[in-house]
Amino acid sequence: MRKRDIVRAGAVLAAAALLSSCGKTAASAPSETASETTTTVTEVTAPTETTTTQAAAVEADAPVVGETTAAPKKTAKLKLETKSEVDVFTRMTVGDLVSASNAMISNADATIDTSALGEHEVNIIYDHEGDIQQQTVKYNVVDKTPPVLFNFGSNTLVRGNAFELDNYISYADNYDRAPAASYTGDLDPYTTGDYEIKVTVSDSSGNSTELTIPIKVAESVGEQVIDAGTEMDFSTLSNFTAGNPLKGIDVSEWQKEIDFASLKGAGCEFCIMRAGYRGKDGIVEDPFFARNLEGAKAAGIQRGVYFYSTATTVDAAREEAAWLAGKLGGEKLDLPVAFDWENFVSFQEYGINLNDLNRVYDAFAAELEKNGYSTMLYGSSNFLDTFWNCGESSPARTAKCWVANYDLSFEGNSYIWQCSGSGKIKGIEGTVDLDLWYQNAVNPADVPNVEPPKPADTEIPNEPPPTAE
Repeated sequence: MRKRDIVRAGAVLAAAALLSSCGKTAASAPSETASETTTTVTEVTAPTETTTTQAAAVEADAPVVGETTAAPKKTAKLKLETKSEVDVFTRMTVGDLVSASNAMISNADATIDTSALGEHEVNIIYDHEGDIQQQTVKYNVVDKTPPVLFNFGSNTLVRGNAFELDNYISYADNYDRAPAASYTGDLDPYTTGDYEIKVTVSDSSGNSTELTIPIKVAESVGEQVIDAGTEMDFSTLSNFTAGNPLKGIDVSEWQKEIDFASLKGAGCEFCIMRAGYRGKDGIVEDPFFARNLEGAKAAGIQRGVYFYSTATTVDAAREEAAWLAGKLGGEKLDLPVAFDWENFVSFQEYGINLNDLNRVYDAFAAELEKNGYSTMLYGSSNFLDTFWNCGESSPARTAKCWVANYDLSFEGNSYIWQCSGSGKIKGIEGTVDLDLWYQNAVNPADVPNVEPPKPADTEIPNEPPPTAE
């Protein structure tokens, strides 16, 4: 064989060897499972690509032509890890549930159900390098939040009376509507003296909270003193310059007749007035509301209103808000309408959980929003942090807050700070609440400790979710 024939034969054999490798693919890897997450890993091989190439000629007069196939291209393995547990009532989307993935989650913004304890399923739709698939994953809704437990300081038991624990404490749970309370410690109701008991409140998920409280057995109950803060002249508010707040007051029928022109002259820039409250026989208008609303307007004082609510259902809250909207009749206000709910003593008697309470505010806010009014929450800093801090889907998590705290060294963040319940100002006989309005914090996102708004559900069901078994 001539040298040229030997070279030509070698080229043909090499081309044949290349063709024999065409069409091979890698096997898919099995799925993997982690203890805290569910993991799916899949290896996909891209289709082979065939190309026609011109082989390099050994000699100019001896071209060799052959077909070669490029090596198969593998895509990255699909990685889809999801959380195995989520907290009850947490606002969560499919995207939040996915803890790690190299695919694009097509329904990432879809919300998942966290309203009841136990196992749930959700379909995850994903696009992995152009391949759109869906997978059903399971997650467990759990309650790991301990109950809230308070003692209000009324700790005297009249000698000879039976000791009833619920008369001395207030408690609630984020999910369980009937948490159990018990106590340990020696207490003799027939012998005067000072005692100490340890109270434990437990929910149906096994979470518990303990509190040690003193009990005094005495011949009679002493006078109860309400702390309204240090008496303060309105002019003192000028000392609070950080944040450049406006200076104002809040009033109700307890202030009787008000000289709004004198208020304006004393430097009062805004006034929040009680519109009404729910009494034993229904909703009652504050007898001074109409004249206060007109008086503040005539004096050029910015106006806000609040409603003292005792609602424990969303229907009752809607009724209160609808009544208020009717009373306002489209009147323009300068501040959000305040929802004032203060019935925390013996909260356990209502048979509701903290999520239910938050939904009461949801209903109030939604009804007023339909009528063109924004809202805010009123309460002490303690209760705003505990009772109104449940259920991320609730507007109560994003509401502007009107905080009552009479400690003048208070450094918390609020939209309005009620800094005294014993204020004095020209134009009002007696005392009045004093307030600072940090009006520059117009967006909840600008107020530390308050999350940016998230869309609320269109419909707020009247019946709360079932209690865990």
